[in-house]
Amino acid sequence: MPLLRESYLRLTSLGFGRTVNLRWLYLNRVLRDLSNKLVYFFLPIFLYQLGQEHLAQWLHLDSVKAGFLMIIAYFLIVRPINAALVIPLGRLVNKIGYSQALAQSYFFKAVSFVFMYLSVEHPGFILVAGFFDGMQGAMFWPNYQAILSKQSDVDSMGKDLGLLHFILQFVAAISPALAGLLVFYFGFDALFLVGVMVSLMGLITALMMDLPRERDQISFREFRRWAKERKYIKFGLAVGARYVTDVALFLWPLYLFILLQAVDKVGYLYTTSLFISMILTAVLTFKIDKIKSRKLFKFSGGILAIIWLIRLNLVSVWGIALVDAFDRIVSNFHWLFFDVTFYKRGVGSQAHSYFVYSELIQHTVMSLAWLLAASLILSGSIWSVIFIVAAVSTALTTLIQSKHE
Repeated sequence: MPLLRESYLRLTSLGFGRTVNLRWLYLNRVLRDLSNKLVYFFLPIFLYQLGQEHLAQWLHLDSVKAGFLMIIAYFLIVRPINAALVIPLGRLVNKIGYSQALAQSYFFKAVSFVFMYLSVEHPGFILVAGFFDGMQGAMFWPNYQAILSKQSDVDSMGKDLGLLHFILQFVAAISPALAGLLVFYFGFDALFLVGVMVSLMGLITALMMDLPRERDQISFREFRRWAKERKYIKFGLAVGARYVTDVALFLWPLYLFILLQAVDKVGYLYTTSLFISMILTAVLTFKIDKIKSRKLFKFSGGILAIIWLIRLNLVSVWGIALVDAFDRIVSNFHWLFFDVTFYKRGVGSQAHSYFVYSELIQHTVMSLAWLLAASLILSGSIWSVIFIVAAVSTALTTLIQSKHE
């Protein structure tokens, strides 16, 4: 317990960011994760049910396949839109600045939630929501990442990210249970309205930042030149694999819903496992900068890959809770180490280009991943394939290195 007590005391003494801009950025990210964890956690369930109600008869499919097709259709709008717009919108940042770019991303996010709300009664609006969802992602992530990279101290980046991860895990721990209660008692439309309100709060915090204009020039030509470098190919594989894993993590609540048949139980289960894992994050926050060896990182990647294979045979609530808790504990180290390496590699005069191109890789890979999922719909073993692909992808994330290695 002394180590945990020391970590708590040091955590509370850090403050919410080392500069005024970082404090606003951290609060901005917390609000974003709050809206994401409330809405996106149950979005696959909403889309699945929407497909069952409206696509099954129209396409003459069984309800399971129709539900999956609706999820895939949504993300085959979001991800290609994001990939197509990330470089043009990256150029726009040079004119409007980072603060305005983040504010606009929250405006588009609020609009996407409005159309999700409308889709409860008029399902066609969900496709419009996907368009604005793609726009907000292309506007937010490369700019947020570039600001964090430029404003953070490289030597203490692990501590800063560890603190942020701890706060985000607390948000992630309470959000599923809260969202489950909202859906259970008031329906999905109430959940989407809460998402709108939180997004508007994020818009306000974005405008509070005072950031210099970006001078980094972004182009498809430069991206093609970078993509020919051997180290960048390995980096692209690691980043792409990370987000293929995210697709599986996104679908995991749907898998639990199909098993448990209750949104509130899914929320409670996730909240329990996330609270258990927060303890380790408090300890890791102050140790991550000192861990130089990659052996533990590779080992954690292997363990997480095995956990995905174990999920293939989980059927009981307690088995799911136990595996989820263990996964969260190992994931805390693995993804924190990944993120620290990812951000440290981006430090420099071309940070904005680096993060824009990373987003392009991410959403191109995720578009292909959703196309692959569409092709698996006609197969009866879709969950098995998803979990196996997630296991392989998690192992591939260990390829990430800083550019100095």
